[in-house]
Amino acid sequence: MLFDTQHILYMVLSTIVVAGLLVLFFFTIKSQKGKERTLKIIAILTVFFHYLQLYYKFLKTGKAYVDDTLLFPIFPCNLAMWLLLIISFMDKNSKVFRVLAEFLFYFGILGAIFGNLFNVYYKANPTLTNIGTIKSLVSHTLLMLGCLYLLVGGFIKIRVRNVISGLWGLCLVLVSTCLVIIIYTAFNHPVPNIMGITAPYFESLPWLNSYLICGMGILLVFVFTVLYEQFALKEENRWYYPLKKYIMDHKKKKTEKMQNENKDV
Repeated sequence: MLFDTQHILYMVLSTIVVAGLLVLFFFTIKSQKGKERTLKIIAILTVFFHYLQLYYKFLKTGKAYVDDTLLFPIFPCNLAMWLLLIISFMDKNSKVFRVLAEFLFYFGILGAIFGNLFNVYYKANPTLTNIGTIKSLVSHTLLMLGCLYLLVGGFIKIRVRNVISGLWGLCLVLVSTCLVIIIYTAFNHPVPNIMGITAPYFESLPWLNSYLICGMGILLVFVFTVLYEQFALKEENRWYYPLKKYIMDHKKKKTEKMQNENKDV
């Protein structure tokens, strides 16, 4: 059962471990090369644990059942996992990396949190001795570690512009979802509830659909980044300063023009 003693204990301990590793990485890994290597290792381990059950069952029984989440990005955490692996090997100075990394920071963290809180494997097999359960929990925890390391490792900065990256990222989610639907339809397979688009994830909360979650997510990112800039940055570095400066300069020019006209008179 979800949120039993084992489940809560795992979430508490994994949170402590993730926090401890991030602190360790922050103080011990200083070179850019070391940071990039660390990100790659975390991303590879995330994918490894995602597929661990498949290899374990095959090596133990000679047979293995391939779940659709092992083949396609059905859930947000599936897409986040592959994005983490892809960007870990990208040029860290490119604009594409910055946009994807900023989007993944928020998207991946939320996916990892929900994936561990409402873990379908733990719900089916509520024990930490089951290989399917443990691989799912650990892979989500590693995804959380990787996404947080994007910030701790200095790959991204918390800025209001993250909202724009979030919107581009949601476009990517939509494209990915459409592609999977096209593939399923082309081969006459019933289309699953990809990214929660066809049905809400929580039956008891039918109003909490993916569209509302996306809208709320973008709004929360905006509020969070605005507050961060307000307390962490000087005014000239905040998101609204260029507009404020433009308005002030415009008023100044208008005032000077009026003064010059009065002098001429």
